[in-house]
Amino acid sequence: MVNTATWINAVIPTNTEASVQRTAVVALTVSLGLSSIGIGLSASPVAALETNSDSVRTTALPSGSEPLAVAVAPNGFVYSADSGTDVVSRINPDTGLADAQVALSAGASPNGVAIGPDGLVYVANSNIDTVSRIDPDTMSIIADIRLPGGSIPYGLAVADDGTVFVANRGTDSVSRIPADAVIPAGITDLAVDAGPMAITIGEDRSVYVANHDNDTVTVLKEGVLPRSVQLPAGAGPRSIEVTPDGTVYTANQTDGTVSVISAGSTTVSRTVQIDKAAEPRGVGIDDNGFVYVVGYTTDTLYRINRGSASVSATTGLGPDSDPYGLALTRGGDIYAADSGSDSVTRVRGVSAPAVMTLKARKGNKKSVRRRNARLTADVFAGGLPTTVQFLYGPKKDLARKTKRSSTSVVSAGYGRETVALPTESLKRGQRYYYRAVASNDVVTTVGKIKKYRVK
Repeated sequence: MVNTATWINAVIPTNTEASVQRTAVVALTVSLGLSSIGIGLSASPVAALETNSDSVRTTALPSGSEPLAVAVAPNGFVYSADSGTDVVSRINPDTGLADAQVALSAGASPNGVAIGPDGLVYVANSNIDTVSRIDPDTMSIIADIRLPGGSIPYGLAVADDGTVFVANRGTDSVSRIPADAVIPAGITDLAVDAGPMAITIGEDRSVYVANHDNDTVTVLKEGVLPRSVQLPAGAGPRSIEVTPDGTVYTANQTDGTVSVISAGSTTVSRTVQIDKAAEPRGVGIDDNGFVYVVGYTTDTLYRINRGSASVSATTGLGPDSDPYGLALTRGGDIYAADSGSDSVTRVRGVSAPAVMTLKARKGNKKSVRRRNARLTADVFAGGLPTTVQFLYGPKKDLARKTKRSSTSVVSAGYGRETVALPTESLKRGQRYYYRAVASNDVVTTVGKIKKYRVK
């Protein structure tokens, strides 16, 4: 029986506009990037990401660290819960180096890590039934919050008001810890043998719990009766995330799938087969709606396109990496906790394309009165295959008598590419206006309008 006498007092603001702004900023910022990689998008077989030092970066941790979870702070610093050495490591996003560590109590075996709105770091210590609250500036423990004996806390999430929610696998319950408190304020019981292992919070203040042992998701909200969503038998959900509109994704460790639950639904809307042997452990969603999953046994990061029911791209995380946890930055970059290789890997995410219209190039003389022109632009593909085309015509606003050039496809990279496309024959002495248009699976962007006079 679920006890709802004490529950959630969290306020989570809508972030849609901020997400759009962040996407635009990221695209424009990296439009002058240095290197590129290629991503195949064929649905079958799954294509592999090419990798280089700019698209994939690995941070080595001390031997035996065995990181099981990662979280990204608002300032971009990354924190990993290292179960093998009972420490929390901090990674500088600029250097890619682990620059500080916090020692937890001996035998803590941290399984989950989360960041509060004030930047405080919270760690779930499974073996000693505590949650550590850490000051990120001093990298020291502020408090060790004790849970009931046998709780075995796994996942935890922090609401916008600083309230911490903890999934206790050992007692089939969820603990609530108010901001700055040193003892839990309430415990909500779940079904017997639920085995909760992961937890997340939606923008409507709902709390979503992934129950690994009975293949369900429990949804808890203040003033509303709890509801349970049944996943396929044997799914074994290991992690959970929710989009701003309330769509829920679970990475199912046992059957190698991702379950998608529509907002407010009590049934699974669709199932995405990752790999039956992958044992996915972590799931994350970027601002553009792309879903990422790490496969523990396949050492692979998978990506699912928006609304898709199939995997569209993967990248290897290195042999014997055994990725466990997963976290995304606001810009969409992905961090994976590699428990087998004692490391944390960052993979560049995908974003809107950026395009800059350049000066037209002269073409070959076709006759006394006509010439061809090659319109040019610099394009940043945002990590996805991107089509480029030019609009051109005699009107300054390109509102009328506008023609289109042929189309070019820019490979899925993270660097700048220059595209030059021929137009139809242009009249000698005529002034033309033109702009570049770039489109990928995120959005279509346009460059500034330029002018060109045929001489």
